Amino acid sequence: MMIKNIFYVGFCFLLFGCATDDSVDLQEAGFYGDWIVVSAETDREIDYDLDGNTSTDITEDSSCFTIELALNPDGSFREIIMEREDDDTGLDCGISVKTGNWEYNRDSNLIILNYLDENGNIVIALTSNSIKDNDSFYVEREFTDDQGSFIANLRFGFLN
Repeated sequence: MMIKNIFYVGFCFLLFGCATDDSVDLQEAGFYGDWIVVSAETDREIDYDLDGNTSTDITEDSSCFTIELALNPDGSFREIIMEREDDDTGLDCGISVKTGNWEYNRDSNLIILNYLDENGNIVIALTSNSIKDNDSFYVEREFTDDQGSFIANLRFGFLN
């Protein structure tokens, strides 16, 4: 009987005592809502819209760059990206939409977006460890165009 009780207590300890729950209730996190990129500072001067003018902020250089992000309280997200596309007729604005799940990890101060790519692979689309407050957060993302690849520090501002 004593061995059975020790086994039971040990089993309960393993089952409940070692669990770590660093996820946060999304309602409590306060990050759900609609966000938009308000600046996209690059690591070098670029001519994103190919008009001959360069800038270190894509949002100042081109009207053809924006990212809108809807973080829903149920853990789903929708990201709409409008960016430059080159084709035979010249420059155009293309739109892509990604949907998936998001989470906020308080311990690491990260917002993480997960979605499936066209091959069914899980992709971590966005992480941020520069969350300053509930009004903005920063994300570093790499882009590639005909001028090469560049890093942009995206600042998302809260819409509603």
